[in-house]
Formats: sequence, structure tokens, C-alpha cells
Amino acid sequence: MPEGVRPYPRWDGPLATGPRITVVAMDVVTRAFRNLWSQLTLVLIAAWTIVSLGNLYQGRDTTDAHTMDGFVDFLNNLRWGSLAIAAIVGGPALLEDQRRGALELYFSRAVNSADYLVGKILAIFGLSTLALFLPAFLYVVVSTFFFTEHPAGWGTALFGALLYSFILGALVSGLALGISSFSKSSRAATLILGGAFVILDLVVSNLLQEITRDPKMQILSPFAAFQQQSEWIFPDVVSGAEFPLWWGILELLGLTVLGWLLLVWRRPRVRGDEHGRA
Repeated sequence: MPEGVRPYPRWDGPLATGPRITVVAMDVVTRAFRNLWSQLTLVLIAAWTIVSLGNLYQGRDTTDAHTMDGFVDFLNNLRWGSLAIAAIVGGPALLEDQRRGALELYFSRAVNSADYLVGKILAIFGLSTLALFLPAFLYVVVSTFFFTEHPAGWGTALFGALLYSFILGALVSGLALGISSFSKSSRAATLILGGAFVILDLVVSNLLQEITRDPKMQILSPFAAFQQQSEWIFPDVVSGAEFPLWWGILELLGLTVLGWLLLVWRRPRVRGDEHGRA
């Protein structure tokens, strides 16, 4: 075998049955739960959820423990977990199949390119969305047992959390799959997505804000733009963003569309059908 060519691992397990899209999606989910780094991320998400619920229980006799601002702060801390899941799982989701020649194996069977891509998209989008929504669901459910009085607008808190999770899931999963479709290394794809958000959020926006004394420089962080959306999703929440709301909406839309367009443009193709990349 020529040097640098890696064979696709021989499958020695049971054959999956059911809809082809579901089979592809469940394969991604299974790999995610077997991956050490995604397991660690899930543990951290669970740990943060347990700690937050514990703090909520300890403050059940006070009036300032159960607020909409506190709920949104809880969600905003979990956005890093959603990003990590998208980067870890989405980075190699397309690249590894193409590099190991798995596409020829898939497409020579009953799976077509649409089944393959939709299955991958559903898995990555679902995982990154649920990483934020499931803890939110637990928070809302548990709070009903700890408190008899809830903040204003609490009746729509779960729906707001679902919408908040969808926005984040569409953003990070689209970018993860878009980067994975043109990257030459799955590790690089993961680091590009995760590193870009860390640098833009923790370094560039904060540093330029201090240098220029202009709080509008927060817009350079995609997470600042995402956090700003809590102002119209949740009642009476102040995000702390110092730039106009439409700036944040345009940034999120632009990045989300960019990720999905990259996927459409550079989507995996079998060898001999790569003329579409030109």
C-alpha cells in the first residue's frame, strides 16, 4: 500500500438497520460518546449543571437566587460546552470519512450523498444544541420543586432556552462542518474552531476594548453577539453588550451562513467527482 494511504477500519460489528439518515447520525453520536475529549466535555457540562442546581437549592429560601438573569448566566457558561462538542465531534465528522476512503464504501451501498450529509448535520446540530438545552430543561424542571414563586416571564423560559440553543447549535455546527469540509486535518479543524472563539472572545475583543476604550469592540467576539440575543429572547434580561442589537444579529447570521455555505461548496465527494470543487 502506498505510503500515506490509510485503510478504513474493517467493520466487525452488527449491521445497522433502519432509515439510512438515522444510521449515519447514530454512528456520529456513538463515536462522540466513545471519544475521550467529548466524554470529558460532557462530564464538565454535567458537573456545571449539578453545581448550579446545588446553588439553586441552597438559595431556595432567598428572593435573589431564582432570577431570569441567573438562568441566562447559567446558559451562557454552558455555551463553551456546546462549542467544544461541535468542534470535537464535527471536526473529524467529514474529513476522516473522505481521507480513509469511506465515501466510496457508503455510496456503493444504499446510502447516497443526501442521506450522508443530512445524517451528519442532524447529529452535529443535535449534539451541540442538546448540550445547552438539556441542562436548561433540568434547571427549569428542578426549579419548580425548589420555588413556589418564579420570576416574571418564567412560563416561557423553557421555550426561550430552546430558541437560544437552536441559535447556538446552528452557529457552531455549521462552522464545525464547514471547516471540516475543507481542512486537511481533523485536529486542525477542531483547533481552528475552538481556538478562534477563544481568541476572539477572551483576547481580541477585550484587548481592543481596553486599547481603544470603545466598548463596541465587543462585537469582535461571536459569543458576545450570541449573548446579546438574550435581551429579546428572555424578558427583562440585560446582556451587557454595548453595541446595537442589529450588529449582533448580522454577525450571527453572517457566521452561520458562512459555515453552511462552506459545507455546500466543499462538501465531501468521492474521488473522480471533485470537479465540483473548482
